[in-house]
Amino acid sequence: MKNITTHIPAHSVNEAWQLVNKYFPSDYEKDEKGSKNAGYPIYRSTSESLPNAFYNYICDLGNCLEINLCDEDWQGSTIRIEIRDDQKEEAVETTEAKSPEMHEYTLTIGLFDKDTEKQEISTEAAKRIISEVLINSYDIFAFTMLDAAGVYRMNSTKRIVREPSIRLEIATEDAIDYTIRAIVATLKDSEHLNQETIMVKHTTAAIDFI
Repeated sequence: MKNITTHIPAHSVNEAWQLVNKYFPSDYEKDEKGSKNAGYPIYRSTSESLPNAFYNYICDLGNCLEINLCDEDWQGSTIRIEIRDDQKEEAVETTEAKSPEMHEYTLTIGLFDKDTEKQEISTEAAKRIISEVLINSYDIFAFTMLDAAGVYRMNSTKRIVREPSIRLEIATEDAIDYTIRAIVATLKDSEHLNQETIMVKHTTAAIDFI
């Protein structure tokens, strides 16, 4: 019996079975006994009119689906549908390339004294104070400070002030909410920046240090 093998690519398991339905000449069902003996799923034709229907079957080999056909002259042919799971490969590549998720804390610190409602400490001096508090008191050695401008209604006088501000950004692998609250309390006190409030924002995001 002469056998001709044809190779056809498929980009997913779903597409492979669609091709099976296209090329297989009849309906089919799982051959439980044959599958058990072979060690992989086998599906046979259920046709009652197709010549040699028993010898028309599909082998599910995992990375390919193999259609085996036998015509009325006992001439055989095989169609191997090779499964190339592009979506799976893409998902693996995406997972490998994904940046680690970290905790990002953003503190917006106004520079107007809460009692005088004006800037008593220069911006550069305030940055030095913030740096010393983070490094010496809380062992935080990686952060960014940006100049900003803020608008704020004072709780004491209800006056709206426009004040220079510092935006402090800290990224950590673990959540440090308690430490951030302690840092805020320290920066707010009268020995440091004498602030009424400091705005705190906590988010999680994919962050890379490249």
